[in-house]
Amino acid sequence: MKFNIANVKTWMRENYLQFVDKATNEISRTDLAEGAAEGFDQNSEDGPLDDIDHWIWSCAHEIACEYEEGKLCL
Repeated sequence: MKFNIANVKTWMRENYLQFVDKATNEISRTDLAEGAAEGFDQNSEDGPLDDIDHWIWSCAHEIACEYEEGKLCL
């Protein structure tokens, strides 16, 4: 799968449950972004995780908000 916003959001929606903290019932946005980067083999040094303005962080925030608003099914 190509590393782009649509595919990363799809990956995050399919895998978000593994990033839900059982104590707080919140998604770790950092862990979600890191998981997606790894899933797309983008977790190398100087990759998107090292760029605070990269869109992967916005994707993680958006998916976490969807979860918190009850828009994602368990």
